[in-house]
Amino acid sequence: MSDAFCAASAFEKFRAALPRRFGDNVVASWLCDLEFEKRTDDAVVLSTESQLRCDTIGQRFLLLLKEAWSEEVFPIRRLKIDVRRRLERHARRALTPPVNGATPAGRPLGLAAARAAAATQSEGVIAYLPPIDDRQTFDSFAVDESNELAFGAARRVFAEGAADEAIYLYGPSGVGKTHVLMGAANEAAKLYGPQACAYLTYSAWRELCVNAVWSHTVPGLHRELLARQVILVDDVHLLASSRRTQSELVELLKAALTRRIRIVVAGELPPAELAAAGVSQRLANWLAGALRAPIEPGGAALRARVIRKRIELKKPRCDVGDDAVAFIAENFSQSLREALGAFDQLLYQYGERAMQVGRIEAALALNPRIVDSRPSPTLEQVALATAAAHNISIDELKGRGQYQRLARARHAFVMVARESLKESFPRIARTLNRDHTTAMSGFRRAEALRVRDTKFAALVASIRQMVGCA
Repeated sequence: MSDAFCAASAFEKFRAALPRRFGDNVVASWLCDLEFEKRTDDAVVLSTESQLRCDTIGQRFLLLLKEAWSEEVFPIRRLKIDVRRRLERHARRALTPPVNGATPAGRPLGLAAARAAAATQSEGVIAYLPPIDDRQTFDSFAVDESNELAFGAARRVFAEGAADEAIYLYGPSGVGKTHVLMGAANEAAKLYGPQACAYLTYSAWRELCVNAVWSHTVPGLHRELLARQVILVDDVHLLASSRRTQSELVELLKAALTRRIRIVVAGELPPAELAAAGVSQRLANWLAGALRAPIEPGGAALRARVIRKRIELKKPRCDVGDDAVAFIAENFSQSLREALGAFDQLLYQYGERAMQVGRIEAALALNPRIVDSRPSPTLEQVALATAAAHNISIDELKGRGQYQRLARARHAFVMVARESLKESFPRIARTLNRDHTTAMSGFRRAEALRVRDTKFAALVASIRQMVGCA
């Protein structure tokens, strides 16, 4: 029996024992790409593709892996984990040593080429990175005055001699921020290769940070991401509740800017409002120093152009006419995402039919969606309607006055907010500048008043009608 065959058999026996000892989740997350490298009389060397995974295994699992090998295969004194590509590089250096900083072929290794080569070695974070939608390119993005600044800033990232500055795109949900980031990711892949860009959603970044902090591999995480040429961060405002992840993000972005890595960050709020929303002052200040590019909700003309681009992309059997496109653009105005959702529903009904789809067909398919998509009233709107129904000012409603008519108005407000808006008592109470127990008590009093006082019941009904909840 050859040594190679013995080693292969031993490693297969070891691998078969891992799910039983560590569980399927740990094996799938951290141990799935282990390979056997070499052994001596008392030691075994295994390898993994990623520096991050290597660091994590070394911190969390090394002793248990040594124990597993000793019990399942044969006793060893040491087990070592190394990075597979590092081992390969060492072997190549031994065979073809570089001369005067040149590659083996004699060509100087430029900065861009060095970064691209380094990026191919950084695979540990790939499992956590969201996929890139190759349909969302710069060419498929519809531009008008509401988004041309943000679009131009993102494209300038790839221009020759672009300035070394980060870009912060901000605007409400559904205006195309993610499409711009996806366009940048696809452009980076086209120019520098598929691993040249790290696209980080807030959830992916948080998960990466939690794993790295827990396993003491934060430097390894930073090294892997800083091997990229472009770093994109989406929905940064959603990190408001995660202090450590915000701190690590600031450190990553500062280091990336120092290394002249291109950075584009997107969020819903301008920098001045981020801190008030719970984002750390450090991160808010860092974004305030970036090139800022707002994206505003576009008008009906922009929505129509986006829908036409979607028609070109999907190529349905039906012929969607301009009047059907205009119907969607006019009636679904909350965001581009809402308009595209309506268009997708239209295609779900008519897309496979060889027919003309005009305004009438669009109305038949989408009228129920129009009714369902009407925005719900806000607590402030209910407060204004309550004040108007009781002939008092909004300050009186929220003030400390204890007159009976003011108390009854507050009871009515709590009842409408609770029953019609399905709001929580703490949020209702904050609108009235009170605590949640006061709101709960007000709701109980309102229930009693509605039963015995027809005038109070009529005022509650009128408030509901005023805000569209009748």
